Amino acid sequence: QNNMTRNFFISNYHSAWPIDHDDGSCYYSDMFNYLVYGGSKNYLGHSKKTGSNVFVYPDAVFSTSLGAGEGEPKSFLTSPYCASSAGAKTGQEASGWGEEWTDNTCVVGSCATVYDFTSCTAGHNTGLVPYTANNTFYTPYKRAYVDCGGTNTSFEAWQNRSYDVGSVVLGPVDTKTIIEFGRQLLGL
Repeated sequence: QNNMTRNFFISNYHSAWPIDHDDGSCYYSDMFNYLVYGGSKNYLGHSKKTGSNVFVYPDAVFSTSLGAGEGEPKSFLTSPYCASSAGAKTGQEASGWGEEWTDNTCVVGSCATVYDFTSCTAGHNTGLVPYTANNTFYTPYKRAYVDCGGTNTSFEAWQNRSYDVGSVVLGPVDTKTIIEFGRQLLGL
């Protein structure tokens, strides 16, 4: 297993994710990191643990040049979510299994959709979505949503389906507190 622990990452200069394991990666443990301007992603991989991290403003990563001409609105360079998982499938070429996203803190500035799970369905999702639990989300209006296969689901409905047990959605948090999250996490 590969461990990435106690790092401070700022996703800038058109980077897509603060930590971007290669597509199809497995056996990583990303723990106790402070990550700014990006969330966590899985694409075709499996067996990765993302836990006890602080994600700050994953919804703030805009591209000023990719696809945006003069006078055109800015577009997202990457998914503006706390966590994203795509390409998960079961069967002979299974991927997405063994993924965990737990005990994290995520502060969003405007986008209340905290997860983007493209392989999610309204029914049974074993192996198609990461195991999620004990996370804390700070959102502008104390509301959060999950993009489940293209359908926006309230966080409350998501939890009623037995996901994110122990997770909470709180209101906005000030800059001083966000900085203190990082200081405590990194021992500064």
